[in-house]
Amino acid sequence: MMESLDKCESFSVLMDESNDKVNKSCIILIKLFDYTVGDVRTRFLDMPIVNIGTAANLFEALKDSLSKKGLDFGKCISFMSDTTNVMKGVRSGVQKRIKDECPQLYDVGCICHLADLTIKAGMETLPVNIDQLFVDIFSFFLSQQQEEGTICRQLVFFFSY
Repeated sequence: MMESLDKCESFSVLMDESNDKVNKSCIILIKLFDYTVGDVRTRFLDMPIVNIGTAANLFEALKDSLSKKGLDFGKCISFMSDTTNVMKGVRSGVQKRIKDECPQLYDVGCICHLADLTIKAGMETLPVNIDQLFVDIFSFFLSQQQEEGTICRQLVFFFSY
């Protein structure tokens, strides 16, 4: 990854803080063009401990992590995070602090969090309990595997993971 970082012309940051009570960490991923494989890749950058999860502390942790890896903060072109005030606050959130140093910053939001919220809202409107449906399907194939042969064993194997 270091070779990719040396040639990096721009990158995006994905950041998420933990909800742990002790040793709160935040994960920092970057998305960049990886010249070693000739494609855009997402890479783990760092997971610093940030016990007091203020926007100021998270921002400093991000800057320190980028600096340790030799990444120029000015090359950050987009930021992805959840929609908490500490991350997206318009006056002093992490995103606002990045945008103060990188005016070209584009807010991508976080597709994972948005998808999760959308799926949860959609599941609440369904007339069936999806979790129970999957349990029922698994139980059915488990009971059928002796009688039906290979396809049922493959489905049981699939649903076991």
